[in-house]
Amino acid sequence: MVYNRYCSKQAPNEVEVNVRSAGGAGTTALINYLSFYKKINDACDHDGIKYRRNLDLVKWQKQIIILSDPEDIYRSLSRRSYLNLNSLKLGFLNYFIRFEALFLYECRQLQLKWLSEWDSEESTIIIYYKDLFESADKIQQHLCITDNNFVPHFPKRRKRGNQQ
Repeated sequence: MVYNRYCSKQAPNEVEVNVRSAGGAGTTALINYLSFYKKINDACDHDGIKYRRNLDLVKWQKQIIILSDPEDIYRSLSRRSYLNLNSLKLGFLNYFIRFEALFLYECRQLQLKWLSEWDSEESTIIIYYKDLFESADKIQQHLCITDNNFVPHFPKRRKRGNQQ
């Protein structure tokens, strides 16, 4: 599959919630949990949304974008051998020119882009990885989930593989 870094993709109509990140930010855990409550994008990214740089939402869709420190993302993706694949999916030049500083720069720029677009979008919330596992109430409210078990069963923070 060819990825164009400037091309936007339309979110599938059947998906109620799209969760995206640059990777290494708890995205899979959140998608897996939310899938019990909402129709959500694919945890394995078979739909090409999870690591999509640009995504056009249908008016009624919701979105959660998870941001994290680019150095933590780099270490997490490298450790799990996902760095090149995620760089390709995100349209990072780092896919062709394997240079850590380039990945960090492109990741920062992407996250700044997402932040700049966020102000005008009521359908989107942005959560930092460091706050993700304490954000159950915020996510529940954003997604209009009424199940009383949502917050108590929300995933707990696990130790990251790159932490001692």
